[in-house]
Amino acid sequence: MNHSTVNHQAFVTVQSGGLVAIPTETVWGLACDPFNVSAVQRFYAVKGRDPSKPSQVLCASRELAMKLAFLPENEQQQFRQLCEKFVPGPLTVVVPAVSSLPDWVAPKGKVGVRVPDHPVTLAFLEQCGGYLLASSLNRSAEPPALSHERALELKELYDVILPGEISKGQSSTVYDFTEHKILREGPISLAEIEAVLNA
Repeated sequence: MNHSTVNHQAFVTVQSGGLVAIPTETVWGLACDPFNVSAVQRFYAVKGRDPSKPSQVLCASRELAMKLAFLPENEQQQFRQLCEKFVPGPLTVVVPAVSSLPDWVAPKGKVGVRVPDHPVTLAFLEQCGGYLLASSLNRSAEPPALSHERALELKELYDVILPGEISKGQSSTVYDFTEHKILREGPISLAEIEAVLNA
């Protein structure tokens, strides 16, 4: 089956509330339509993840990522500087969410946004309207899938898998923008983030 057929199948799967396995530059991901509540409920159930924990919203571009953040103008500017330096890339920024995001995407009013640096997934995000709810492809507390073979072994977690490979094999850094702290260590350090914010 060629790539465009697989991508079309994956697109139809997302549109109909299904789950898709996606390659990113960090680790393999599990993704669904963030605005479809039943898809999101299944996403959390499959992973065995607590729905009150914010998940990532993968975005097709910096501009789309910035649209999800509800920040005062000076902080919006700092967020833009972070995006210009590290996005697309292995950085998830947890920000106060705009009110148009449903509670199940932004529990407690916060959302983690990331633009993956992976051509297959960026193209797929654009096809899906710019946003996908995502998390690593694994059951909670288990290590994330780091190879196509491992992703295939986890096929009971998703409906369709996109073609591709990952490059870094390390989950993204998760940075809480308002608390100014790292929630998950990753390829980008706190010092690198602070250097941009304090410039």
